[in-house]
Amino acid sequence: MSSPWHLGMDLAAVVIYGAVAGLNAFTSRMNVFYFFSRTVPEEFRSTENARKIERSYRQGLLYAFAIGVGFYLLLKMDSPFSWLLCLCMGIMAQTLTASIAFARSHGQAGEALRSISQNSESMATHPVSIPLLEQRLETKYSTLWILLAPFVGLLGVYLAFASTHMGWREYLQAMSRLRADGMLGLGVGMEFGAIVLFLQLKYFSRSRSEMGRFTLKGAAWMAWLGTLAAILSVFTVPLHLMVTARIRFGALGVLLALLAIRMLYAYFRSSRFRPPAAERSSDALWRWGMFYYNPADPSVFIQHRCGPGYTLNFARTVSWVFALALLADLGFVLSQHLWR
Repeated sequence: MSSPWHLGMDLAAVVIYGAVAGLNAFTSRMNVFYFFSRTVPEEFRSTENARKIERSYRQGLLYAFAIGVGFYLLLKMDSPFSWLLCLCMGIMAQTLTASIAFARSHGQAGEALRSISQNSESMATHPVSIPLLEQRLETKYSTLWILLAPFVGLLGVYLAFASTHMGWREYLQAMSRLRADGMLGLGVGMEFGAIVLFLQLKYFSRSRSEMGRFTLKGAAWMAWLGTLAAILSVFTVPLHLMVTARIRFGALGVLLALLAIRMLYAYFRSSRFRPPAAERSSDALWRWGMFYYNPADPSVFIQHRCGPGYTLNFARTVSWVFALALLADLGFVLSQHLWR
């Protein structure tokens, strides 16, 4: 029989999935695309066709909610994964299903708009040449600021190591005994990921937009948070501080809370982040309505047309490298979890 604690965790998971579904439904009214957009002519929004498409999309969100909850319960019953990992994988399944529902509704709305107006901007049926924007960022030393983070982290590691008078092997063994190696890996991973994202957005994407500047600032702060996590983890050896499960979950909770706050801020301020016409429309550039493919666009990361987020331009080879690396990383994490 399930304990009250486990029932409470399951109830919390259902509430989280409901919040994700509610957020998707709410932001569909805010995003700048087709019949959800305040830029769409009111005569289309009031048609029965538009209402039918909108109802279909809402049903898709309910299906996504059910799939997320079902996937979570299935993993929780028949897998050795932790509650947090089951929750995250359920959210991924819910997000994928909701994205498919959006892509389907978006395509239906595009067809309806084309039937109303032959001058709709969604009529693009061939690759559109989109040069990188030329405006400079307001923060003159932003690249230097984010690249300074790993050097500060290395300095912190050296100072912690030098204060113990240990050899490197002995020091790493002490890190493992104190269970601080996981936090060190998290910090280094945050640094590396944030720096790669920053450089890609700044030099290989249309990053000079309002959304680009917002994301670049977030990547810089993420790199410094990773540096802080790495420094705190290595100082556990000279301080003889055991990194318990409560400390790890507390640190992860703070990090996830910061990420959630920033994402919510981006969603609620989405009117600032209007994507260009190629992202917002041009159905021919979106394979299956979800994957951007434009060989004439030099950008690697482009703003997603369904809101203040990013996706890859799969016409660029490096985009496939990123996607495969992400899948490989996810597979490694799952395999390590099963192995333990």
